[in-house]
Amino acid sequence: MAASSRFDRVARELPPGAFSLVMATGIVSTAAQLLGWDTISWTLFLLNVVFYIALVALLATRCLRYPERM
Repeated sequence: MAASSRFDRVARELPPGAFSLVMATGIVSTAAQLLGWDTISWTLFLLNVVFYIALVALLATRCLRYPERM
């Protein structure tokens, strides 16, 4: 399966709660920072940025290519 067709399939079937991944990772990152675990906190924060960008790209693809699925 080509990468673009896999991306399209994931975008088409993106569950409504997908952004909870970003929220949960942000919460754990904040908790780690409050506990003084700076390395873990920054790692989770940077991972969260990647998750957010990927989910925005998937949502934009879904809006443009599959508006009936919105």
